[in-house]
Amino acid sequence: MNRPLVSVVVPTCGRLMLLARCLDALHAQSLPASCYEVIVVDDSPDGAKAAGVVACCEQARERGLPLRCLRNPGQHGQRGPAAARNLGWRAARAAWVGFTDDDTIAQPDWLERACAAFTSGGDEGAPDALRGRVQVPLQARPTDYERDAARLQDAGFVTANCFCRRAMLLRVGGFDERFRAAWREDTDLYFRLCDAGARVACADDAVVLHPVRPVGWSVSLAQQRKILFDALLYKKHRQRYRQQIRHAPRWDYYLNALAL
Repeated sequence: MNRPLVSVVVPTCGRLMLLARCLDALHAQSLPASCYEVIVVDDSPDGAKAAGVVACCEQARERGLPLRCLRNPGQHGQRGPAAARNLGWRAARAAWVGFTDDDTIAQPDWLERACAAFTSGGDEGAPDALRGRVQVPLQARPTDYERDAARLQDAGFVTANCFCRRAMLLRVGGFDERFRAAWREDTDLYFRLCDAGARVACADDAVVLHPVRPVGWSVSLAQQRKILFDALLYKKHRQRYRQQIRHAPRWDYYLNALAL
């Protein structure tokens, strides 16, 4: 069989309406279907949700989307998006692997623009990794959570819209699965790519939309657990953390937690 130009890995966790919307956008790509494949990796611990993901993927496949659906089972519930992405890229048939999330909407020319960037290195040579652009539509009066989510637009290398050579992922070992939530696992990969001497290029015309999904009033409290993964990132990459994120860890979080 002819290998596709790019494999797209989409981790999901039983969010069926969002996943269906994501797959519709991937089905509408201007790149011919023979040139790409989609690998959905389901991290749902619930059997009913897992069955729903399989049904959603089957419907997309029947409409002509070149798609495979993999399970990412764990003995103690969800293994997390980093583990799901590792399972996905290791199963990829293409030399280039793209990553996005189940709550994004890829623009119709997303993959076509990305594939053009793979070979447009000029004098510097072809890139080893690529970061696209994320747009976060906001309402007229966004909430604090929505404003925080909009920071994705300026975050640089994020798994909502990035690509990497499969050979380079093999070289650096893929994602660190200790990042069990969708937070800082992409920054960790980016830092390790830089440490390995990878050339990371930018493709601003390869765009995905990342609408902010409705959440409950207490979501900001739940988000605070992500500081655990800031601590892990700092432990692994102290110098890069200080240079590119903040000068020092968020000691205020630890002091507040201790006070509580």
